[in-house]
Amino acid sequence: MQDAYGREINYARISITDQCNLRCVYCMPAAACVSAEVLRPQQRQVPQDTYLSAAEILRIGTVFADLGIHDLRVTGGEPLVRSDAVDIVRSLKKIPDIRRVALTTNGQLLGNMAASLKPAGLDGINVSLDTLDAVAYRSITRGGDLALTLAGIDAALAAGFSPVKVNCVLLDRDRRDDALGIAALARDRDIRVRFIEMMPIGMGVNFAGVSGGEVRNILEEAYGPWEPAGAADGSGPARYGRFQGFREAIGFISPLSDRFCGKCNRIRLSSTGFLRSCLHGEAGINLRPALEQQDDVQLRDDIVSAVNSKAAGHRFSITADGQEQAEQAGPGAAPAFMSQIGG
Repeated sequence: MQDAYGREINYARISITDQCNLRCVYCMPAAACVSAEVLRPQQRQVPQDTYLSAAEILRIGTVFADLGIHDLRVTGGEPLVRSDAVDIVRSLKKIPDIRRVALTTNGQLLGNMAASLKPAGLDGINVSLDTLDAVAYRSITRGGDLALTLAGIDAALAAGFSPVKVNCVLLDRDRRDDALGIAALARDRDIRVRFIEMMPIGMGVNFAGVSGGEVRNILEEAYGPWEPAGAADGSGPARYGRFQGFREAIGFISPLSDRFCGKCNRIRLSSTGFLRSCLHGEAGINLRPALEQQDDVQLRDDIVSAVNSKAAGHRFSITADGQEQAEQAGPGAAPAFMSQIGG
């Protein structure tokens, strides 16, 4: 399926919850720091009974496949806090023409679930991990336990997920040691590391972030030349390469410094049924009415309409100090928090 700009749309991120067991500082406010009363209505976590059911997710996934969307990623919030997460993965994987189902997690619950996810058919796991310093991890996540995430990675490798992907977002330019430590995971183990630029969405506007080029320079000072190797898989925007002596690749996802909107192949489904055509902006359509009417023809038309509404590119602007930020005024302004968009 192509959008209005001729881009092939074959990848969908499906958020199954906006709930999370962490409160990462760039993703959402801490409940202890920000009460619901001071949040805009669209920033509040939604009641769990408004989430798409497993059956509704399966219906949407089936129509996705009919339209040529063959790669699915289950996200949140934290998808593993949902009790039927494994069942959702299993049902999506059984859809004819779905080639790949992957999952993004913070890893806190993965240690107890990796062995169940593999026989359910899950093809790949991405783990969000921004530091190997336990104190810094607790601070960034507002209470997370680094040992649990590392145990989750171990369990995923033991279950046969190879490689496990680790996604790292650096908060600012003082996180050099974090970059080196996370990158070293790819040197020593079957772990593919990707450094993702901080997106100025929701709480992310409070952090400077580090460009992909800056991270690469930090790594090359320590590990030597990074040799580009193209795409290690065909579904995403990461630019991969290797350092000599590393077992796995290091990738960079740089939506700000190396905009890849012209090659974007994805759409995003929220946990409540809103199909968003771009990470930044509110263009899209609510699939709930078609689901409630049991009208798969309308559901298909709505998905096509959402894809056709996909913008040529995200709307971020350069501020006077050189930082990227979302344009907040007018239609298309970035909504709420990353946990609600699905990443």
